[in-house]
Amino acid sequence: MPKTIKDHLHDILLDLTNDQFKLFKSKLCDRRQEPRIRKGAVENDDRLDLVEKLISAHTEKRAVAVTIEVLKSINCNDLASELASKLASELADNESELGSASANGASCRAAGGGAATPAAGPGNMVGGTHFIDLHQVTPINRVSNVAGILDQLRHRGIASEEQCDEIEALFRGK
Repeated sequence: MPKTIKDHLHDILLDLTNDQFKLFKSKLCDRRQEPRIRKGAVENDDRLDLVEKLISAHTEKRAVAVTIEVLKSINCNDLASELASKLASELADNESELGSASANGASCRAAGGGAATPAAGPGNMVGGTHFIDLHQVTPINRVSNVAGILDQLRHRGIASEEQCDEIEALFRGK
């Protein structure tokens, strides 16, 4: 069975020492971008609990980008690069968010570890504008099963009942 994104995130966090993991959680909670994760929510979490909270607060792909960002902020550039490399194909659409995970900096692993290559893939920018921003109206207009999408958003805790009701009302008015 192939590894999931969740498996890869968990594996990378297992490579952190306890002190590095504590620093990772602190830096994660210090992020200013939404959605934020509160320190009290992760204080006693083990690595698997933290991965589940990352994915729940973000999406799987966005959780990878956040993990890479935090790893880089604690100078674990080798692990950031390794994660980006392992998930390059799944993250090709997210590459602009990831940036180069192989920035110069201290290695998180003991000396002697091999360096991974950065994520590969085409850029997603067209004339300075992201592809999704240019073409977002087309897929939105093609959506026919709004209820199914909203059920998934509710189930994953991405959108509240109230938010889903508002969206459903917008599509009923189409």
